[in-house]
Amino acid sequence: MRHNAIMVCKKKLGSADTMLPVFLTIKQRYPDTRFWILFPTQETLELNRLNHELWAGIQSLSPTVVVTRGGNTLRTIGILLRLLAAFAFSGNVFFKITDAIPAHRKFIAALRLVSRTIEVKCFNLSLWPLEGVRNIIAEYELVHARKGKQVDQNPLIGVYDSFFSTAAAEDFQSMLGVAVDRARYVQTGHPRRLPAWRQFLERTAAANPVVNGPRYCLFIMASLAMRSALNEPSGLELFRDAVEVLARHQDEVRIILKPHATTDVALLHTVMQECGVSNYSVEFAHAMVLSVKAEFVIGYHYSTTMIDAYFLGKPVIEYCGTDPESMKLFAGSTSISGGCHDYYIHRDKSRLAEVVAGLLNGTLSPARDQEFMERSFPQAPDTFLKTLDRMFG
Repeated sequence: MRHNAIMVCKKKLGSADTMLPVFLTIKQRYPDTRFWILFPTQETLELNRLNHELWAGIQSLSPTVVVTRGGNTLRTIGILLRLLAAFAFSGNVFFKITDAIPAHRKFIAALRLVSRTIEVKCFNLSLWPLEGVRNIIAEYELVHARKGKQVDQNPLIGVYDSFFSTAAAEDFQSMLGVAVDRARYVQTGHPRRLPAWRQFLERTAAANPVVNGPRYCLFIMASLAMRSALNEPSGLELFRDAVEVLARHQDEVRIILKPHATTDVALLHTVMQECGVSNYSVEFAHAMVLSVKAEFVIGYHYSTTMIDAYFLGKPVIEYCGTDPESMKLFAGSTSISGGCHDYYIHRDKSRLAEVVAGLLNGTLSPARDQEFMERSFPQAPDTFLKTLDRMFG
């Protein structure tokens, strides 16, 4: 029986990025598998193409790429019918974060009549430590409560056959307070530790001119606007604070700006010019690749890309203005990251200046708690690879 591995992407860049290490592993172990990448819109496809190193990783799968929404109902139905024909009489494994195919449940029900089809819900494959996941959920609930809305943030909700996550089932259950169905739960370990991903990272970093160029630091960007319903300074205010500090060191280190999809890139250039910074560039390469040789990584709104840098052993600075009520919810930490930062600086430019100077002159050298690292970034257990064998072997 032919096997298809199908990546179902959301309207965000992160879907493909978080699932790619698993797909590279499937390609390495089961080379006869056919790969499909389903994007919900042409805009999402173009967003993924913009990150040229992520796109190169996707293309290494030799996939069939499909935009599932055709712009009108008839075209969308035509696309779905062609997909049904392509997947019929095959072994299909759909990897999804959520139901993102048009008429998703009806499509899967129809496909099951003519194929062996499995759905895998992928949660936290970019590995926020569970402490961080708990913090994200707490802040999300706070934001919606302030808007007068109630939300169910149980990550186990949904329809699926297997649930892939980085953490052990017992840790997932105890940290998030949800009941885990052990028969469907599969611990993947940290996908960035998978050999296929590490090989991709090494190859890509070796060919990246920024990584192999002059000394640099990496600034992970987010939106420059205010975050909705949170009592925090805008991203623009925090960014300008940080740039004014970094500008003092531009003769020592180049500033690499890595935009988010929501970042106003034109405004980045304006701020850099106003702060007198000329030794900088805006890069759309993969953030983890750019982290490889960075002197340090800084951001004003914590993100998965900063966790990737922390995993690589890079010093991580979180310069932010966290909502006071959010800080109370972040059990054991003032940071949403759940511990994956070296310096948490709550809008204190003097402290930021000390840390940046210390990292650049070598007087600061943060250490890693190896027990925390192993707990937060675990190896893939044998059960994960055996699960892939059952699906594709």
